[in-house]
Amino acid sequence: MAWGFSAMAQELAPQFDLLAQRWQTSHIGVPAQVFDENQQEEIARIQKEAQHYQQTLLTAADRTTLWEDVPLDNADKVLLGENLRTSFRRLLVLARAYHLPGELFQQPETMQAIVSSLDFLTTYYYHPDAMEYGNWWPWEIGIPKLLNDVIALTYPHLSQQQITAYCAASRYFSPSATQSGISQGAKASTNPHRRISTGGNRTDMVQVVLVRGILDQNETEIRQALAALPDVMNIVTQGDGFYVDHSFIQHEDIPYSGTYGNVLLEGVGRVMALMAGSAWPVNDPRMKGIYTTLHKSFLPLIYRGQMMDMVSGRAISRVERQNHAEGHAVLASMLRFLPAAPESERQALAAAIKRELLADTTRDFLHAQPDLALYYQAKTLLNDPQITPADDPVDTVFYPAMDRLVQRTPNHAFALAWHSYRTGNFECMNDENRHGWLTGDGATYLYDADLTQYTDYWPVINPYRIAGTTTYLDRTLADCVNKKRIGSRVGKNRNTHIRWAGAATLNDVAVAGMQFFNFDDSLRAKKSWFLFSGKLVAIGSDIEGDEHQRIGTVADNRKLLSDGSNLLYLNGKSVDLKGKPLTQKLHSLHIAGNDKGADVGFWFPQQPEVLLEPAKTVTNWSVIGKSQQPVSGYTLSTTLLHKKALAGYQYVLLAGVSKQQLEAYLLAPDIQILQADHLAHAVFQPQTQQLALASWGEGKVQIAGVTTENALALVRQTQSEKSVFSVSDPTQLQSVVQMELSGSWKIIDDPQQRVHMQPGGQLSISTEGLRGQPYTFVLTKY
Repeated sequence: MAWGFSAMAQELAPQFDLLAQRWQTSHIGVPAQVFDENQQEEIARIQKEAQHYQQTLLTAADRTTLWEDVPLDNADKVLLGENLRTSFRRLLVLARAYHLPGELFQQPETMQAIVSSLDFLTTYYYHPDAMEYGNWWPWEIGIPKLLNDVIALTYPHLSQQQITAYCAASRYFSPSATQSGISQGAKASTNPHRRISTGGNRTDMVQVVLVRGILDQNETEIRQALAALPDVMNIVTQGDGFYVDHSFIQHEDIPYSGTYGNVLLEGVGRVMALMAGSAWPVNDPRMKGIYTTLHKSFLPLIYRGQMMDMVSGRAISRVERQNHAEGHAVLASMLRFLPAAPESERQALAAAIKRELLADTTRDFLHAQPDLALYYQAKTLLNDPQITPADDPVDTVFYPAMDRLVQRTPNHAFALAWHSYRTGNFECMNDENRHGWLTGDGATYLYDADLTQYTDYWPVINPYRIAGTTTYLDRTLADCVNKKRIGSRVGKNRNTHIRWAGAATLNDVAVAGMQFFNFDDSLRAKKSWFLFSGKLVAIGSDIEGDEHQRIGTVADNRKLLSDGSNLLYLNGKSVDLKGKPLTQKLHSLHIAGNDKGADVGFWFPQQPEVLLEPAKTVTNWSVIGKSQQPVSGYTLSTTLLHKKALAGYQYVLLAGVSKQQLEAYLLAPDIQILQADHLAHAVFQPQTQQLALASWGEGKVQIAGVTTENALALVRQTQSEKSVFSVSDPTQLQSVVQMELSGSWKIIDDPQQRVHMQPGGQLSISTEGLRGQPYTFVLTKY
C-alpha cells in the first residue's frame, strides 16, 4: 500500500480554519512571533530531536513498526497503547520541526514522513475495531490528543479522505466527551466498563472531541464537546470534582489539585481561549466561577512556584514532574485565562501569577516553557511594569473534603495532610508511588527559604519516617503495585474508623486533628496540630499498638546539604552524629538549614527519648515509580519514641529560628499546652489570648471557660470583652455542636444565623450543610 501526500490537499472552511490555526500556536508560536535566545534554544532542541526521529524512521513497505526502539508488532500487548502514544508523540515533534526555523523547516521529506506514518498507524494499529490492550488512558485520551495536534499541523497536506480516516479512528475510541469505555475495544483494557468522565479526564475528553470536530468540520461534535465542559465546574458532594470548600478530588477519594486538577485547569483554559470570539464561544454561566477557583483551589497550594506534594497524589514519584515543575505547569494553565479574563479579574490574577514566577529562584519559568505561545505571554507579563507582583499571602486555608490544611506567611508555609472515612490516605497505581504508604497519615510539611527541600526528596528519604506520622518503626510493607493497595476498605484507601478528622481556623491560628488508625488498625492514636503563625505545636495521646514493636512519632525528616554537614545542636550543645543513629532525651533540637532562613528549631516540653537517624542514600527514582534517574542525598529523621501503653507526645516546631532565637524562646515559651489526653487536646497563647481546642467527644471537657461533650474543633480569639469563635464539626456527621461558656454572653455577629444561645451561656451551633467547614461568629460579655 502506498502512503503519502494527497493530490487534493484539504482546505477548511474559514470558521474552522481560524480555530485550527489557533490550536497550532502552542506548538509553533503566534504569527510573526520573534523567538528570543531561550526559544531559539528550545527550537534547536526540537529540530535535533526531530532529525533523529526522521533519520531512524523505518520506511520499508513491509515495516511493522515506525521505530525499532518502539516495537508495535512484537510489543507486549499491555505496552502497545503506550508504544503507540510514543510513536504519535514523535510525529508531533516532526510536525513542529516542519513549521519551525531549522534543518527540517518546510522540508517535503519531513511532511511525507509524517503523513505516511499517520496512514500506517491508523491502518494497522489505531483504527476502528482495534482492541485497547493495557491501560485505557493512552487509547482514549493520550493518543487522540496527539493525533489532533498532528492533524492540526499537517491538514493543508492531507486529503479529506485522510482526515476522515484519522478522525474515525479517534472517534471509535473516544466518541463522547462525557463517557469513557464506550468502544468494543475497551473490553480488553484495564477499565472495560462504560463510565462517566469526570474532572481532568472530562476536560481531556472535551478537548479530544472539540478539536476533532474542528478538524473534521463537524459542528455537532463541537457543540457536544462545549456542552460537556461546564459540568467540571459543578459543586459535588462525593467522588470526583470541586467541592464547596474548593477541594478537588480525583479517583473517588484522592486530593489532586496538582496533576489531575491541573489537567482540568489546563483543559478549561485551552478551550476557553480557543473558542473566544468564535461562532461557538464558551458562555455557560457556570464557567464564570473559574476565576474564584483559581484563587481558592489552586493558588493557596503553591509556595514560591512549587505545588505542594500533598495534593499531587502518585505523581510525587515522577522525577520530571516534581513540585516546581508541577507548580509551573499550574501557573502556565492560569496564564491561559488572562487574555479572556474580565478586567475585574485580570489584574489580581496576573499579579498573583507574577508573584509566584518571580519568587521561584530555583527554576526559570521561561527557560523551561515548551509552549511557544505561552512563553510569549509569560514574558510579556514578567516585563510589564504596570503589573506589580501581589504581596506574599498571609492566611490559613482548610480543605475539609480533601483533609488538607495550609498556613502561609511571607517567610514560610506549613501544610498538613491526613485521611479519614471520606478521603484516601494515598494512591498507588500503574507502578507509581509504591512507597506512599504513610503520606496521608498526618504528614506535616514545612516550606521555607530552602526551595529545594522537597526536590529529589521522595526516593531519598526513609518512607517509614514521614514527618508528623505515628508509626511502627521496624515494620516493613510490601510495594503497593497496581491494584494492591494497603488499607483498602471503602472505595480505595479510606479508613472507616477515622471519624474525627478536621480543623478549625481563625486568621493565623488553626487546630487540626485526627483519631488515627493505621492501615491494618493495629495502631491507633489521637493526633492534633496547632498552628500559631510561625509555630507548629504537635500533640499526641492514647497511642496504642502492638507492644512487641517499637512505636514512634516522626517530628521531622529533612534533606540535608549535599555533604550532610548541617550543624546540629542537641539541648544547646553541638553534636556530630558521624552518620550513626543516636537516642537521647531531648529538651531542644536545632538543625541548621540548607539556605539562609531555613533553620528549624524544636522544643520538647516533656524531654522524651528522641531517635536521630542520619543517612546517606544512593538510589534511583525507579525505586518508587517508573522514572529512571539516579539520585542521592543526606537526610536526618527525628523521631519521638513511645515505650508505654497509652503513650503520648508533645513538640513545638519553630520555623526559621536561629540557634540563639531558639534558646531565647526556651527561656520564655509563649504557648501553654492546657490538655493532652483522651478527652481533648488544647493549646493557649496568652500574649494574643488565642485558644485552640480539639475535643474528641468522649466525655466532658472543661477548659479555659469552655465546656463541651461534643466532638468539635475550636479556635477562640479574645479581645477585652469580645471573643471571636471558629467552630467546626470534624466528623461531618453532626447537625449541631454544643458548648457552654462561663459568664454571660450575647451574640453580636452571626452571619448565617447558626448560633442559638440559651441562658447560662449554653450555645448550640448548627453545622448542617457545612461539611466540616469552620463557622465564625462573635460574642461579647455583658
